[in-house]
Amino acid sequence: TTITKPVKNTSGGYWMALSNPYPAKLSIEKFIQDNQANIQGGVVYTFDGTTWDDLDQGDISHTDGFFVNLKSSSPKSITFNKEQLTNYNQSKKAKKTTEYIELSLQTGRKKSKIRFNHNPQAEQTYDAFDANKMFSPVKMTEPYFVTDGVALSKEEVRELPYTATLNVRSFMDREVKFVADNIPEGYVVFLLDNGQDIRMTNGTEYTTNVTEGENADRFQLLVKKQEGIERATSNEIVIKNDNRQVRIHSQIPNLNIEVYNSIGQKVFETKDYNFTLNDLSSGAYLVKAFYGRVAQTAKIVIH
Repeated sequence: TTITKPVKNTSGGYWMALSNPYPAKLSIEKFIQDNQANIQGGVVYTFDGTTWDDLDQGDISHTDGFFVNLKSSSPKSITFNKEQLTNYNQSKKAKKTTEYIELSLQTGRKKSKIRFNHNPQAEQTYDAFDANKMFSPVKMTEPYFVTDGVALSKEEVRELPYTATLNVRSFMDREVKFVADNIPEGYVVFLLDNGQDIRMTNGTEYTTNVTEGENADRFQLLVKKQEGIERATSNEIVIKNDNRQVRIHSQIPNLNIEVYNSIGQKVFETKDYNFTLNDLSSGAYLVKAFYGRVAQTAKIVIH
């Protein structure tokens, strides 16, 4: 039951703004039947930005808003339930549940989770199937997806394979443990850590150390539907190095390519997928190739 503070109108009723809270279509007819004692006129009102419609049948899509006019003598409340969903009986028999791949990060007794799902209805960019990460004022180590500058706790994408950039934020240098769970049959999951590919099966634990602050570019979550890592397909990026000769293999155009030294200073940048590092001193470097929400990094050593 949703209870709000309605606004009194000139017809003696009270306007209430609502939205469909379910990830499925809400039947207007069933909704009105359950609330007919409270709703004036037996209709709901929708607005498309230009015109108003009063409807007694049809559907309200997920998260779409609408209005009702409550009777002045009724309790100022509205009831929602799953039986009001379109084709609820059929969906109930199917008992279809969304399978989310879960990746948790543990530090001592603290644990935080993110969830990832392959959904043919989702967009590759941030949309209604994703969920924002709500930051706590307490600075604790936690993973979250980084999507076009939006921090997410849940991400759903339409196409696989997919590489999701992760961020691990910490207020101190510390040891952390990644744990994978609920990986559906037929899916393959890798945690990418600075070019190292860690196969994550249900219950797999990967322990490493993170530095103080944001670790936004170090980790990625790679999800595929087939065995192995087939490089340079879809939105994947492969970084190859032969001493000072670096090659980027990817179908993504206009990648930004940056090179960092061992203390995190950017020492080189280019848009060329084939380049040399003749002006750099011998040593270890980090190559980062990225575009929007897709990124890959690799540690290289030049002599």
